[in-house]
Amino acid sequence: IVNTTSGCLSVADFQGSMTQARNAGAFLQNNSWGVISQGAYRGFDADADAATWLLEDLLVAVAAGNDGPVGGSIGTPGVAKNVLTVGALGNGNSTAVASFSSRGPTDDGRIKPDLMAPGTSTYSAAGNSNDGPEIQPGVSSVKSGTSMASPTALGGAALMRQYFVEGYYPRGERDPSGTDALSPSAALMKAVLLNGTAIIGPWPSAGAGWGRIHLDGSLYFAGHSRRFRLFERAHADGLRSGESHQYSLPIAGGEEIRVTLVWMDPEADPGAAINLVNDLDLIVDGPSGQLLGNWLINSYSQPGGSADRVNTVEQIRLPATAAGGLYNLTVHAHRVPGNARQDSDRQGYALVVSGRIGLPDGA
Repeated sequence: IVNTTSGCLSVADFQGSMTQARNAGAFLQNNSWGVISQGAYRGFDADADAATWLLEDLLVAVAAGNDGPVGGSIGTPGVAKNVLTVGALGNGNSTAVASFSSRGPTDDGRIKPDLMAPGTSTYSAAGNSNDGPEIQPGVSSVKSGTSMASPTALGGAALMRQYFVEGYYPRGERDPSGTDALSPSAALMKAVLLNGTAIIGPWPSAGAGWGRIHLDGSLYFAGHSRRFRLFERAHADGLRSGESHQYSLPIAGGEEIRVTLVWMDPEADPGAAINLVNDLDLIVDGPSGQLLGNWLINSYSQPGGSADRVNTVEQIRLPATAAGGLYNLTVHAHRVPGNARQDSDRQGYALVVSGRIGLPDGA
């Protein structure tokens, strides 16, 4: 990815590098690099979306960029729809957005960054300075940037992937028999991460996206009162235009309720005014009425409103005081035309629900 003669960034085949890594067994990839694009959808963004639509189990994280606090300053490939775009907070437990962290929205109005992580005054292992095989133990100190936040978030995603692969879902403890082992899709990993974020200020926002990474809020372990359920469809079993999938869950009151829908969208044409290709809708019918994904007032879902027509992430959030009862969840394909790619007119997705949910059958 770096020209060894000039030392400068020289990305000849971004999609090929992601494919090569995935074929070698890397299900997660971090990209702490980028190019200033001021929120515009460019070739690297299309490359990322193409690779992650084709390779459904590859989660790609990208540093948001260090061109804040100006709005609309997300760089490419962080503008891509399917990647996990990560912005930077202060050090440690800080919830303050770093002044340098690039802000959204993208040119077509999408929410970016997706996730926030510490990225200020960071200590990490130092690499070799001579490109040789010798081990040079050392520490790289007090570095700041979204380049530090992005691998921190992806490290959390790696732990989360281990949770699924080792069979912790749905019982909250490891299944040594391997019966519950699950190889999660990228859409599922992204949905679980965003479903459990720690809220920062007005939610979501152009500065902090969907909030701070918080694995304890995303995953269930035995003894917790808060559980989550997931529903996942590969593209081959996904929705065509006009179709819907429906799910029903009994959810008790007393805990915040969150529902998150994520899908990996086919790539758009670089420079397109609207980057969304396949448009899905999240609809929840419950005791408080019908709720639409991303229709939020004061950071909580309210009845009414209109459907989101630009984002590939849709959330519904209800406070702990929300009434318990039966919640009916619908994923509706408003429009799934696809692009030039074969079978792209059928869209897979991941749906995650968290709250005081009853146990799945057999658990």
